[in-house]
Amino acid sequence: MSLFGKIFATFIEGWKKRKAILYQSDYEAIKNGEGHSIPHPEIETDFHIVKETIESPHQVNQNAENNNKECYYKWFSGTGNYQNCHMKVIMKVTRNGKMIVVSTYFTKYITSDEKLLWSYNQ
Repeated sequence: MSLFGKIFATFIEGWKKRKAILYQSDYEAIKNGEGHSIPHPEIETDFHIVKETIESPHQVNQNAENNNKECYYKWFSGTGNYQNCHMKVIMKVTRNGKMIVVSTYFTKYITSDEKLLWSYNQ
């Protein structure tokens, strides 16, 4: 996770309206699998869904492993390799309240041990 460097994209997240940042180096690391178990090329091929997930999530959860991370989910019916699944965007909350994107990928399931923070159904 970069704390300094070239910014790839900025967003206003859709739950608390905080600024969210995706650094160029983190974008490349997610896409190529550097520091992740596998590459997630969907950050490039479906970037519009990443953006929609951050800006208009269906659900926000507390990460089960790290209290400084929040998981944003959005249902996506999709096409091609990614059908009927959620886009998951994991963001770290910095001390000054900014959000930094640390991972993003499609998943069939919402992680069961995460704590619900917010849902559009509330």
